[in-house]
Amino acid sequence: MPSAPSAQQPAAGNPNLVLMTLVGTTVFGIFWQKPMAQYLGMSQRHMVRWGNGQWPVPDVLLDGRHIAVVLKDLLDKHQMKVNYARARVLAALPEGGRPGT
Repeated sequence: MPSAPSAQQPAAGNPNLVLMTLVGTTVFGIFWQKPMAQYLGMSQRHMVRWGNGQWPVPDVLLDGRHIAVVLKDLLDKHQMKVNYARARVLAALPEGGRPGT
């Protein structure tokens, strides 16, 4: 199994940053900080400070949402898109699953 895309490893002392980096790279790819900031409704500068470890990622965001819940919701939305795309690809395959077999 291939390993996850390599990204700058976040500080191990901030578990929320580790989770945010994991979810961010999974959903948005290696350039995850800008779309994650947009998803969270915050400035990109704020996200960069979190990502660089200048500021700790809090358990609860300023709007009262818990960071783990927000990240889980983002993963759920992403998984729904992946499931839809997979179903479309599978429907396009001929019976038996592989073209030419």
